[in-house]
Amino acid sequence: MNNNIFLLAIMMALSSCTMVLNDKKPVDTTNEVYSVIWKYQIQPEYRGTFEKEYGSTGTWADLFQQSEYYRGSFLHKDENEPNTYVLIDTWVNKQTYEDFKKQNAQRYNELSKQFEYLYATEEKIGGYNWVK
Repeated sequence: MNNNIFLLAIMMALSSCTMVLNDKKPVDTTNEVYSVIWKYQIQPEYRGTFEKEYGSTGTWADLFQQSEYYRGSFLHKDENEPNTYVLIDTWVNKQTYEDFKKQNAQRYNELSKQFEYLYATEEKIGGYNWVK
């Protein structure tokens, strides 16, 4: 499956229902939803650590959960390329995401540097607004 179709399928799945992350914050699809999508080629020997740290209960999610506007992180592994992952971080809207990054820039940058050994490449696919 090419990447564009894969990402479209993920976005459709995210927008078609109300999801709950750790019984805390539902993704309310009746309102705005902004998603930032990342693609990773991981170092295979660090698969478990990568999945833990970038998953819905990992260190990144813990940081983001400090914001009332964060709605969850969803980590997906490619079924044909086991070292390829897509991460979707969801927020109320782009501004709340940008504000959070600005207010937490030091910690955000520390975590980025701390975990960069886990992957060979990191690519920001982009930011996407949910279309109702």
